Formats: sequence, structure tokens, C-alpha cells
Amino acid sequence: MSFKFNLPKKEHLLKSGQFNHIFNNGNKLRFKGYSIFFEESHLNLNRLGLVVPKRYIKLATARNRIKRLLREAYRLSKPKINTGYDIVLYVNKDINTLVQAEEIVSCLQKALNKNKK
Repeated sequence: MSFKFNLPKKEHLLKSGQFNHIFNNGNKLRFKGYSIFFEESHLNLNRLGLVVPKRYIKLATARNRIKRLLREAYRLSKPKINTGYDIVLYVNKDINTLVQAEEIVSCLQKALNKNKK
């Protein structure tokens, strides 16, 4: 069975109301430097939202790089993650390496797979 590793727009959280709903009603996991918010959804896919506040990372280029790294790590891990969740990754400090982005996604993968059982 082949799997597409793309991340289309329908798999993104885009509106502030969607983010607020997950922040207020979802499960929260805190780690050093980042938090993962997630909530089960009625959809047969995962939707991802990224929050990298200007308060913690001043330069826009650095914020965009972090988001690119997180999206890429998530995109490559999609086949291993259970579906049916809305997910928000909230970064609290600067993560500049792909290794840290992959670590965040592996923690997300463990949390969602454990929650589904």
C-alpha cells in the first residue's frame, strides 16, 4: 500500500476559532520548550496547526524556519500517526535543528497512539 507524504490545505488548522477550541477543550502535553495540544475530531484525517510566538522567537525568518521544520517532520511521520485528531504544536523556545523538530513529532506520535488505545 502506498502512502502520499503530502500535506494539503485541508490538513491544516487555519482559523483562530479552531485553535481556540483546541486550546480550551483539548488535551495538553507539556515538554521542555514546546507543548502539544490535541483533540479527537470527527474527521478521518489529522489537521495540524503550528504556533510559534513572536514573544519567544523575534525574527520572522527564524519563526518560519521552525514552522517549516515541524511541518516537514510531521509530513514524513504521517503514516505512523493515528488519524482523527486536531493537533496544535506550540513552541516556547527556539528550536533550530531538524532533530529537535523530529523529536517533537515523535512525542506527538507516541501521545496520539497511546491515546487511541
